[in-house]
Amino acid sequence: AADYTPSRLPPGESRVIVRSFMAHHQGMSLLALANALHDDVMQRRFHAEPLVQSAEMLLQERVPQVRPSQTVRTTARVPQLAFAAPTLPRQFATPFTAVPYTHLLSNGRYSVMLTTAGGGGSFFDRLAVTRWRSDVTCDHWGSFIYIRDVRSDAVWSTAYQPTRHKAQNYQVTYGLDKAEFRQRVAGIDTWMEVVVSPEDNAELRRVTLTNHTAAPRELEVTSYSEVVLAPSAADEAHPAFANLFIETEFSPEHDALLASRRPRAPGTLRPWVIHSVSVRGHALGATQHESDRAAFVGRGRAMADPQALHTPLGGHTGAVLDPALSLRRRVRIAPGASAQIIFVTGVAESRTEALALSDRLRDPAAAARAFELAWTQSQVELRDLAIDASQAHRYQRLASAALYLDVRRRALPATVTANTKGQPGLWAYGISGDFPMLLVRVGASDELTLVAELLSAHEYWRLKQLTVDLVIFNEDSGGYAQGRQDQLFSLVRSSRAGALLNQRGGIFVLRSDLVPEADRVLLETVACALLTTRRGDLAQHLRRREADAGQVSTEALRSNLPDAPLPPIERIESSAYGGFTPDGREYVLDLLPGRPTPAPWSNVVANANFGFLITESGGGYTWAANSRENRLTPWSNDPVRDPLGEALYLRDERSGAFWSPMPRFAGEGRVRVRHGFGYSVFERQHGAIASTLTLSVPSDDPVKIFRLRLGNHGNQPVQLTATLYIEWVLGVFRAQMAPYIVT
Repeated sequence: AADYTPSRLPPGESRVIVRSFMAHHQGMSLLALANALHDDVMQRRFHAEPLVQSAEMLLQERVPQVRPSQTVRTTARVPQLAFAAPTLPRQFATPFTAVPYTHLLSNGRYSVMLTTAGGGGSFFDRLAVTRWRSDVTCDHWGSFIYIRDVRSDAVWSTAYQPTRHKAQNYQVTYGLDKAEFRQRVAGIDTWMEVVVSPEDNAELRRVTLTNHTAAPRELEVTSYSEVVLAPSAADEAHPAFANLFIETEFSPEHDALLASRRPRAPGTLRPWVIHSVSVRGHALGATQHESDRAAFVGRGRAMADPQALHTPLGGHTGAVLDPALSLRRRVRIAPGASAQIIFVTGVAESRTEALALSDRLRDPAAAARAFELAWTQSQVELRDLAIDASQAHRYQRLASAALYLDVRRRALPATVTANTKGQPGLWAYGISGDFPMLLVRVGASDELTLVAELLSAHEYWRLKQLTVDLVIFNEDSGGYAQGRQDQLFSLVRSSRAGALLNQRGGIFVLRSDLVPEADRVLLETVACALLTTRRGDLAQHLRRREADAGQVSTEALRSNLPDAPLPPIERIESSAYGGFTPDGREYVLDLLPGRPTPAPWSNVVANANFGFLITESGGGYTWAANSRENRLTPWSNDPVRDPLGEALYLRDERSGAFWSPMPRFAGEGRVRVRHGFGYSVFERQHGAIASTLTLSVPSDDPVKIFRLRLGNHGNQPVQLTATLYIEWVLGVFRAQMAPYIVT
């Protein structure tokens, strides 16, 4: 140990080493050795004592693994004999909300989170069933269902995401028991209902298609989700590694895909996911399936238009490198008629249980029962929590702030800028920082209605499998008496959250006079929502809602000018995609329309302290000091889509059309990529404008340089605007320092 106490230090010393040992540690080691050699002799001697024998039964009592369904209350409640009057559900008429508005469905173990645009994720206990990321801007993660008209090749989805299509009468309804998405596209009414079964660890997506045209329609309905079966944090840290342990198979007699995660250690449970489909209506052909994400999406394509929609599903199964779950059925719908397709996704502990679950929920009557029981369960939850439907909807609205960061509910920019501490600064208060955090300020003379509501909301979220740290910040020091602090503790202990005081994902009551200013700034910076009792109850905090944003189409602004062929370059050791220059200093790729490389063709450019990775399409990322821990821009490690965190755009100020020297935004253009030692170059001749973009890193400085050269080969002057777009991540820098980045 080290002693830093000035009064005990020798002159001129800043610390002194204290050398010590714990005798009882040696004693415990000797006892363990004696027990191992003499058949637990010390344990037998211990249990020979009459005093120990009198309490031996307590040693056999096991700690319960699940929370009791009901907690004994200190005060009795008068039982209600009838359900509460129905309350209007939340409704949205557009997917273009200012932030994604979420809805949580759960049976206590299996849960589904949905957004108004159709994004979201599925979870089982502590496992992510499907892949999801909290992306406020794009909101393009989730389980999706595509619809394609076989005759016209028109494609849309049951919600706005992922095709981002234009629809008539788009409507989203959030009830306490289910979520509904309604719209009309190309004369077809699409109605999707999503529910979590109260009896099984499964979700059901019931899609009803109604033909309002005068001709019969043939439609292909295709599901898609990326299977995870691992904790969300592990999947975010290294998705490519997590994918390696997933195995898939197809069961034709059950019309179901199965996926399981191989255990990494003996004795570890092997979870199974089942994904099945059933049809009520005129079905055509057999069920198609696909479990290889690369085969479904296609190299370099987007989820709005994956290649699998225009070809039969490939039927890949086994230990695929990038697993997904996709099933397809084709239906024929007469004029004025309807067809119903039900997709089931569930989790089981064995393959046999998974197939039994699929068989049970494929029956339309069983699916209808699941929808009915979900409503009953929602009413029982309200009675058990002693809340009404309007309160539950408020808790659902506030949960959106915990799932997607909303700047309107967070700290002011000045507070965030003033923060100098990172996640370890929370540990002194028992707060891990691994979960979303809500902070409520309590004034000296304010009512505690808001605190009581948040305690109830916290229990409601736990039922929905949403873990949140609730921090109650007492701004009344109260002196020695601590009257307000005692009030808060009494309120917490008398609620269902009493057992969660100072626990992970629980309740934390802090006194402002004991929290330094730097820690207060940290708490406000980390909090995904700041509330105060001065503003009244939760309804007053949620009263204002930002106006919905309109849809902005950029397709009309994308430049459609042809690309001129670039002059040929002599190459050696050529392949179908490129080759080396004769001096061997560069590898040159000529990217043509419809011919992406089979995998990202990468170049690593770095010096000792700074660098970046760039792929042939412009993907990659930038780092400082350590490529894994100190990322400056996002890195997806996605060889299929290879999304960009950095991009450069060019815009013609006269026509408003835009394009990019980088291949990802070239559309049907031609781009030449030259990977060299210490640099990468992108060349393109778009219309009359020739562009050369060079990315490099100097040998000594922590700098990434974007050098753009433009040439006009036309007869008219052109005014161009160049825009550099970068998504900042900053890795662990926020916990170490405030880096200054100059662009």
